[in-house]
Amino acid sequence: WATSVKAPNGAQIAFMNPGGVRSDLEAGDITFGEAFTFQPFNNTLFTIPMTGAQIESALEDQCQPLGSSRPFLHLGVSDGFTYDLATTIVGGDCLSATISNMQLGGVPIVAGDTYQVTVNNFLADGGDNFGTFATIDPFLRVDGGIDIDALVDYLGAFSPVAPPSTDRVNEL
Repeated sequence: WATSVKAPNGAQIAFMNPGGVRSDLEAGDITFGEAFTFQPFNNTLFTIPMTGAQIESALEDQCQPLGSSRPFLHLGVSDGFTYDLATTIVGGDCLSATISNMQLGGVPIVAGDTYQVTVNNFLADGGDNFGTFATIDPFLRVDGGIDIDALVDYLGAFSPVAPPSTDRVNEL
């Protein structure tokens, strides 16, 4: 919302790193302190151009390197973006992640087409072994503000907020 509607970055898809959300939000009025506990990092939001093939590669990066403490890290995905996921995890190691049926608003993602994708600076720099994001030229990053400010603005505009749907990723 912050980089697609509020700011003119033109974001179509957004991803959140697996550890970027640190608590649940309770129903009712949410204080700034609760919002900051939920998302405490003051990360910068960046909108970057990514091809459909790069998006698929970033989703494959969820399969972490052999020997990692967590074999698979789920990215949070924005409303309207869906995909199918098949993983092979053996003995605590992720051996493969296969991504298929990526769609944006029910329309298939095309490998060679470019999409505007918002991530925080942690992901943009390749944090948590999401190296595909770091391959995007940093000079193409469009600043989208600070994540906690975007969250507070969103909550202010749309409260009360219902929990998001859980059907964005179809695990096969």
